[in-house]
Amino acid sequence: MTLEPSPESAETAAAGLPAAAPGVPAADPLLRAMWVVALLGTALRVWFVLTVHRPIDFDYSDMHSYIERARQMATPGFHPSIYDWYYPSGTAFFTSLWLRLFGLTHRGWIIAGVIQALFSGAEIPLVYFAARRFFSPRVALGAATLFAFHYLSIG
Repeated sequence: MTLEPSPESAETAAAGLPAAAPGVPAADPLLRAMWVVALLGTALRVWFVLTVHRPIDFDYSDMHSYIERARQMATPGFHPSIYDWYYPSGTAFFTSLWLRLFGLTHRGWIIAGVIQALFSGAEIPLVYFAARRFFSPRVALGAATLFAFHYLSIG
């Protein structure tokens, strides 16, 4: 009995990729590319927080309200008022959690920013998998790449 090569193994051989072991599905090169994009996008976000736009150093505009709300929420004895719900509290709430754990110091703000950057980087594969449900894997990779490197999703 001779085994014919599967179409997947012929595609991986043509692409110069090693063949998968028998019974093991071949690795999807687009999925592998998405993980590379996710890693690079996450690294870019962490670099951005550590060097370009540190949370405590760029306290203006909308960022000011998030920082001030997080600072208030992280302060022991904080009690919200009825007017606090006029502002989005999600970002400030999660930032205040990290500040409570790591302190209201410069170090605490940097750690809070890095954690938020890691969460933002975790969204890159989510964009890929969501787009892949409705479109082709190539379109999903394009969506994840755009999300990974577009300025508005980083800063």
